Order: sequence, then structure tokens, then C-alpha cells
Amino acid sequence: MQQQRDQVGAAGDKWLNSLPESRRVQVLGRKGLKAWEDGKDWRKYMRGYAGLREAESRLNESVLKRRRIGTQGQQIIDKATYSKLVKEFLNDGGIIIRGEEADRFLEKQRAYASYLVGSKIAFIRDGATVSDVLEEMYHAKQDRRGDYNNLIFDEMILSREIDAHK
Repeated sequence: MQQQRDQVGAAGDKWLNSLPESRRVQVLGRKGLKAWEDGKDWRKYMRGYAGLREAESRLNESVLKRRRIGTQGQQIIDKATYSKLVKEFLNDGGIIIRGEEADRFLEKQRAYASYLVGSKIAFIRDGATVSDVLEEMYHAKQDRRGDYNNLIFDEMILSREIDAHK
């Protein structure tokens, strides 16, 4: 690091020497320019200079916790988010079917998740997204509250879908 600091100092001096005085004033300020001309280190005066630092990873936890990508390019829900979203449903006596049985049922539906009206049963594929799970949990709440129960079945389903998408 010391060798790099020395090289940066020399490179900065060389660059400053190549600039016209008006530009040096912009970069160092009047006091900084005077100090640099008197042999002081330009790094103490350079505007916006953060210095040479040890390399730090730009990866943070959110990048490391990226969701898996499904076969159709969707971001698959992670276990922690899934658990959080289905907790209330399960505590209310809901049943979630996953695995091969869910895959067979959902393949016919052409969906990644589905809630059966009036049953407290949801089918969720392993490749479901946050949005898939959220929507079905919302349909379960609609069912519990009796939203749109005054409509005929097809209208009720359509109204619940529109409401859930909002």
C-alpha cells in the first residue's frame, strides 16, 4: 500500500504540473495551490479526493441473498420470505400443498400457485415467485372475509382477481 501511495503522489504531482494554473486553482483551491507549490502534499488539498484505501467488497448481504432464477427467468421466492408470507394463513388453519401433487394440479391450471375458494387450501410450486405467493395469500384473506360472495361464482372469481392485482 505504501508503494501505491507513493506512486499516486508522484502521478498526482505529474498531472498537476501538466495543468494550467487556473485549473490547478479549481482542483486545489488557492490555499492548496500555494501549499503544493511550497512542497506540501497535494492530497491534503485536492477537492473530492478520498484517498487510496484498502479494497472493500461492493457485495452486500442483499446481493448475496439473491433469489434463485426459475426456468422462465422468474425470481423464485426464498424460504424466509415464503415463511413470512404464509404464516398467517397456516396459523388460521390453512393447508399448503407443494411438491409433485402441487405441480400436477398447477400444471393443469397453468399457474405457479393457486388458492381453492372455500377450502383453506393453497397449491404452491417450488418455482413460485413472491408475487405468486402474495396473490394466493390475498385470495385466502378475501375468502375469509367473504369478499364478493354476493356475486355469482365466475363474477366473484373475476372480481377477486381484479382486486388482488390492484
